[in-house]
Amino acid sequence: HDVLSSRQITTSSSFPSTERTRTTTTSIEPLSSFSSSSKNNNNSKITDLRSDTLTSPTPSMLQTALRAPTGDDVLSEDPTVLSLEAYAASLFDKPSALFVPAGTMGNLCAILSHCHYNKSSEMIMGKHSHINLYEGGGYANLAGVSGKLVEEDEDGKMDVEDLRDAFRRDDDDHYAKTVLVALENTHNMLGGVAVEKGYVDGIGRLAKDEWGGEVKIHIDGARIFNAAISLGVSVGELCEGADSVTFCLSKGLGA
Repeated sequence: HDVLSSRQITTSSSFPSTERTRTTTTSIEPLSSFSSSSKNNNNSKITDLRSDTLTSPTPSMLQTALRAPTGDDVLSEDPTVLSLEAYAASLFDKPSALFVPAGTMGNLCAILSHCHYNKSSEMIMGKHSHINLYEGGGYANLAGVSGKLVEEDEDGKMDVEDLRDAFRRDDDDHYAKTVLVALENTHNMLGGVAVEKGYVDGIGRLAKDEWGGEVKIHIDGARIFNAAISLGVSVGELCEGADSVTFCLSKGLGA
């Protein structure tokens, strides 16, 4: 997720920081010549806000990584990975967790795990979602899943009636069967808006009560912790209505 909006900056400001961003009217070099935080010749603080992925690990983070115990992850014997996965599962109140190198890979793993129908599977997602726009079409070319796009409103939500219209059962050989609905929280392309728990829970009830529990709910939660802080709830509560969720550890690292 490469866009950082003013709303996301506001949300992220809830994290502790040792320095505050200063505005300056002095001329500065192009942003590409700066790290995430540097100073110009006038000793004014420059903070690069192109993306919250530009942050770097602190010295203490690097030292912790160097000292972390390791093992064979293929044989599930890496204690650090196992500890991280167990902590993540507990934090989100889910049965298990899987550590992967990238958020895009995490979303793809979730799609593959949910969309294993014996015929064609279809996923409903937002027209402006990151999965649709910026993940290389992996749901189609790697998972073999058909995508049904629904327009979101300015609050990052797909209308329930639009979801009902998009839903397709396995009652016609011409149709792919709806097996997954993908949400995004916070919603990147709609200004980093946080989607509240009530909406997520409502979509979960729709899938279970009207669609017989055959449709799963996945949340692309790259910045789900920002949403939780903004809404004043835990990530476990916020994602209670979903079957799976991905989140990134690289966003605002060291903030």
